[in-house]
Amino acid sequence: MFIVLMAVLSANTILAQNTETENIQSKKIPFSIKAYPFRGMYLDKNTHYEKFGPIFPAGVHMGLEFPSLQQRPWQQYLGNPTVGLGLSWLDFGNPQDPGMAKLGMGVAVYPYILIDAIDTDYFQMRFKVAGGLAAVTEHWYTQEDTDPDHYYEPTVNTIFGCTLNVYLNAGINLNVPVTKYLAFGTEFGYFHMSNGRTCMPNIGMNSIYGSVGLTATINHKETRAPKTFPDLPYGWAINLTGAAGAQKSAIKDPNRFFISSIHAGAVYHVTNWYGIGAGLDLFYNGAIDKNTDRYLYRKDRDYTFTRYAPVWP
Repeated sequence: MFIVLMAVLSANTILAQNTETENIQSKKIPFSIKAYPFRGMYLDKNTHYEKFGPIFPAGVHMGLEFPSLQQRPWQQYLGNPTVGLGLSWLDFGNPQDPGMAKLGMGVAVYPYILIDAIDTDYFQMRFKVAGGLAAVTEHWYTQEDTDPDHYYEPTVNTIFGCTLNVYLNAGINLNVPVTKYLAFGTEFGYFHMSNGRTCMPNIGMNSIYGSVGLTATINHKETRAPKTFPDLPYGWAINLTGAAGAQKSAIKDPNRFFISSIHAGAVYHVTNWYGIGAGLDLFYNGAIDKNTDRYLYRKDRDYTFTRYAPVWP
């Protein structure tokens, strides 16, 4: 983490020397490089985490950011947000007992957007929304013990069922400029990781975190004349989205079932940020059939795990 922060400072120093020559009419694009080491706390209070004792996630969030130059309608509609490409290194906090399962580490890559809430020369507060993919080093199938009967034992990792997972992140970013090239910041947020039952198990991970870091800005003097667009937003908007995939129902079951969803909606924009409308959502899950009784499992398949424990009279 220290090395990453020093790299940001070094880049800031070099670029500060090279950008003193003003060239407002050039086609250079302003951008920023940031590094925020973080430490978090798991929100999952269940057997799959408690069996390891106290563990805490940590790592560093890094990003390459591009401020709005007011050249697109969506930028002006959202109040000229900053967009970025993020890279996060994650340490899930391995238990100290060598006999317990390893939780390992992960790397996440994702686009994100920062929407301004407060923007002054001395302080900025922005809301962050991010979504992408994450790869983990340890999961159910990287361990020697994959017996479902040991599902709740501390010797097995039931958090993830495969290497690739979805990564979702939301938070509040606070930024204080130190110079025109460098800013000090903190971020408080939440991130989630899971595979959407593409493979089992799929306990997943939910964590809140706090971070402190630095942001170096390059070509900060570059500006563009805002483009003029028709009045936005338009009166009515039609939303049509669809998604499809496959999921497993249990560790023992080798089959995957088709799942899909379709959304259709119409929204009337009352103001720039608010609208009213109606929508219809349709869902399909191939793991549910007429033999199912309020569960995502088919009764004609054996998904049960057997556990043995001593019983005292």
